[in-house]
Amino acid sequence: MNFSELLRNRRSVRDYQDREVPLDLVRDIIQDTCLAPSASNGQPWRFIIITDRALMKRISDESKAGLLADLEGNPELPVGRYREILKNKEFNVFYNAPCLVFIAGPSDHRSLYVDCALAAGYLMFAAAERGLGTCWIGLGAHIRSAELRREIGLTDDLRIVAPVIIGYPVRIPDPRRRDAPVILKTITGAEPIAVRVDCYAGYRGEETPRRFWLGENRIGVAEILDRWLAPDHRYFKVRGDDAALYILRNDVLEDRWELTFYRQKPEDGIQEKGETP
Repeated sequence: MNFSELLRNRRSVRDYQDREVPLDLVRDIIQDTCLAPSASNGQPWRFIIITDRALMKRISDESKAGLLADLEGNPELPVGRYREILKNKEFNVFYNAPCLVFIAGPSDHRSLYVDCALAAGYLMFAAAERGLGTCWIGLGAHIRSAELRREIGLTDDLRIVAPVIIGYPVRIPDPRRRDAPVILKTITGAEPIAVRVDCYAGYRGEETPRRFWLGENRIGVAEILDRWLAPDHRYFKVRGDDAALYILRNDVLEDRWELTFYRQKPEDGIQEKGETP
């Protein structure tokens, strides 16, 4: 699959076939995981692979007990939304998956969470590329039993960042809605492009552009879509005779025209909305 397909096929899977994941395959996935970036190439991640389902159930029970104890001390904790399901003795936070990988690292490493989160992302994509499903199980990271930590090789200096379950999905869930990106600002540092403009009434007249030149390229104004007028500047959003969109700015005081925005011909006849300069 190509990268775009991989992005779409990576889903959070909580329903798995009763089928073991070969350990060699898990090791290959972890090998790819280690290609993830990390601050100063510190690579703080450590991995624990568990395929013993009885042990996974014990870890699940331990995590649930720890979270419920936290809620007893502070009922307002965000994890309170899971209170009822955490009380269910049959609920396995790992969804009975056939394989669990803990991504952990030294608790005093300054970028541990960022680095291991990046590794978790790589792990999930590497698994999806091989037809496997994954899910980051935040509820499964709360192991406080010293005996259980020793059993799984989690020494006192290590902290779990990402418990990730892996398995063959019963089905790939449909993608959930994603909001459009919120881009606060785009700063290019590019200087506006000076252009020569002919207007209906000339440079000292109405200042309504009729045609303009980008270098030797002459572009006619097919339509004025919008305009913003101020005492010292005037902006015109126009559609050229090449069907592209342009925003032209006229500096009244300096008697100068500049191109401040360009977008090539829209596809499928989609009309663009006005954009403030």
